[in-house]
Amino acid sequence: MIEPFNAKESEVRQTAYFLTALLFIAPLQTGVAFAEGFKTYDLREIEKEVAQAFGNDVRVSIKAKTINADDVQGQTIKLLIDRQNADVGHRDRSDAAYFQQLEEACNQQGLPCEIDELSLGSIVGRMTTIRLTGGRVGVNITFLKDGDRLTIRSAAKTKAIAQKNAEIALGVVSDKL
Repeated sequence: MIEPFNAKESEVRQTAYFLTALLFIAPLQTGVAFAEGFKTYDLREIEKEVAQAFGNDVRVSIKAKTINADDVQGQTIKLLIDRQNADVGHRDRSDAAYFQQLEEACNQQGLPCEIDELSLGSIVGRMTTIRLTGGRVGVNITFLKDGDRLTIRSAAKTKAIAQKNAEIALGVVSDKL
């Protein structure tokens, strides 16, 4: 049986379609700027460069957003690209808020923890250094851009080696940010 035409229902449906279209088109017409973030999100693009930078003695395993490398001397390096996300909303995902939380966590460790500011052009970052178990030292480099986060974690027997390895990894990935 054919339903009778309901003008009110048809008007509501048309209004819903219009509003849906408006939500997608309006930002494009008003020149709203969206966050750009990093140039790449797929670390597989630099797999060979990472392997070459660390030499033949380093085992490299890679996924789209993570690179792990280690050697027989116990040195490890990890590169991770991800997106900050917070349940509360964008305000809590800001780059400045993340660095503030990082500094608070470092100060609450009760262990010697150093934080140094870094920058790659307009991209801000921090390098944290902390003593790990087993006498090893950890160096983490974190860069943030529009909510995107690159983390480089390096661990080695000395701070100098851990920092050198982190800086090598940063050199490989820096032009992709």
